[in-house]
Amino acid sequence: MPDSPEMYSEWRRLVVKHKVLGTKVHDARLVVSMISHNVERILTFNTADFIRYALEGITAVHPAAA
Repeated sequence: MPDSPEMYSEWRRLVVKHKVLGTKVHDARLVVSMISHNVERILTFNTADFIRYALEGITAVHPAAA
C-alpha cells in the first residue's frame, strides 16, 4: 500500500498518544497504513502488541483463531 505525506503526522500522533517506544514504532507504522487504507484487521502472532490500537478501530487476529 502506498504512503502519503499525511501518514507521518498520524504516525506521530499514535506514537505520542500510546507512548510507543523502541521497535513497537514499526507496529504503529503498520497501523497508520491500515487506517489510511481502511484495513481493520491484522493477522499476527503478536496480538498483544496491537491491543493498544483497538480504539483506533484495529483488531489483531491470531492465526490459530482465524
